[in-house]
Amino acid sequence: AAARALGVSIDVVPLGIARGGDVSVQKVAVPSLLKKGQTFEVKIFAQADTNREATLRLFRNDQFLGEQTVELTAGKNLFAFPQTLADPGFYSYDIQVEAPGDLVPQNNRAAGFTSVRGDPRLLVASDDPSADAPLADALRASRLEVKLVDLSGFPGTLAELQGFDAIFLSNLSAGD
Repeated sequence: AAARALGVSIDVVPLGIARGGDVSVQKVAVPSLLKKGQTFEVKIFAQADTNREATLRLFRNDQFLGEQTVELTAGKNLFAFPQTLADPGFYSYDIQVEAPGDLVPQNNRAAGFTSVRGDPRLLVASDDPSADAPLADALRASRLEVKLVDLSGFPGTLAELQGFDAIFLSNLSAGD
């Protein structure tokens, strides 16, 4: 076929490459923020050119959790793995799909990420931590995770500070 653009003739030649049999992971969906102990689903959106069998493998923080043989139908497919995370922290999920005869294995992986929050964390930075120990104990009794430090124990980076939900400064001067 020929096309004309601004008086220039352009020949368009279809390559006619039919890949057929391709399986791909389109997306891995996990909630971005969870409470510890909360049950959720890792949702896998997979696409297949034809009806076929495939193996889904699930990894969390690069640790193999298991695999499942699934029947893919031509088009979009949705699968879910239930999960519960008991410990606060950052978690990555990696999904791999493997199908015999898949000609494009480069699109057979996808990842998702979530963060699990624990009990609220409070940093108490005090000029005299022993004098503020009763305050820290009272806060702990309210199911808060409390870290009591003097000025030398105060976090030195923004990343360390982000681990706390609140910061309480007790009798510290602005210059410090």
